[in-house]
Amino acid sequence: MLRLNNYDTVDKISVLALPDPAPLNGRADIFLSFVQQYKIVNDPQNGPYRVTTRYYKYAIEAKTGLEIFGYHWHPEGASHIIFPHLHIGAEAGIANPKVASKAHFPTGRIAFEDVVKFLVDEFDVHPDRALWHELADRTKDVFMKHRSW
Repeated sequence: MLRLNNYDTVDKISVLALPDPAPLNGRADIFLSFVQQYKIVNDPQNGPYRVTTRYYKYAIEAKTGLEIFGYHWHPEGASHIIFPHLHIGAEAGIANPKVASKAHFPTGRIAFEDVVKFLVDEFDVHPDRALWHELADRTKDVFMKHRSW
């Protein structure tokens, strides 16, 4: 179950996250880790409010808890890497240590709906609802319409 710490305070950075990596339907060997920071902002043009993403980490982990791959974006903080990127984790089986966990492959912004579609299409994850694709398309359309970058 996702946890969020704010649903009504404007201009406060808040967190939406899975408390623990979640098992994926049809795959006993991989787990989803999800953290997103967001802010509710005034939006008089589309209003009265909208939610803007401030940080994300969408990762697929092995049973060991180590990352297989992860889409990250952390534009603020200690890291000098502020662009959206992909990590290939140690559990991906790549022997090159500069690639495994260290390299930051630029990606552009990644919508969570794209991660869901990727997992279903490429990793044989089984959706738990019949109309999952339509729901993902609908929510991504809203995201695309109102995104700020």
